[in-house]
Amino acid sequence: MKQESLTIFAAENVPFHDQITLSDWVEKGFLSEEEAITWHKKACGAACAQMIAETFTGKNLLLGEITRDAAKEGAYKQGPGWVHQPLAAFISRRFNLFATAHRQVSVDRMKAVLVEGSLVIASVGLCFEGQKNGHLVVVLGCKIECGVVSGLYIHHPSTDPEFCWIKKYIPIEMFMNAFSRNIIEVKNNK
Repeated sequence: MKQESLTIFAAENVPFHDQITLSDWVEKGFLSEEEAITWHKKACGAACAQMIAETFTGKNLLLGEITRDAAKEGAYKQGPGWVHQPLAAFISRRFNLFATAHRQVSVDRMKAVLVEGSLVIASVGLCFEGQKNGHLVVVLGCKIECGVVSGLYIHHPSTDPEFCWIKKYIPIEMFMNAFSRNIIEVKNNK
């Protein structure tokens, strides 16, 4: 018997952006080298917002500007880092998109969100090693085998070029071992 396999992407051609702030901070819209240093290793939420906003708006956006404005609106707090509800509110207001934060999300719920055409910002452990939070990635799509999600495709922003993963397939076991089960669902308001 032949196994059914299906791959679904929520959107085509989602641009990738890293969170490297030190080498090209002027081009990325940071106001000073000090500001870029401050956000080095902390700009993952802004990079995810940038990727998704560019997908749905078609505009080229600056990481520094997004980072600064989102932080001013309370989307980033020292200690916990990026806070989902304020980041969702920022994305909705700033880019005229529908963004909402969800807790305790199952893989099946995330699959449904992707099938509906929404992109997902998911809270995971950095590089999927050990922790279940501390980093944000964009979930672009999923692979379904025999009706069950076998893995997810992600954009993984990083400060290390080796870990700037573009449309990388992550097997579901690996994803779930690092997934906090908290997401931000983002879709077009149209």
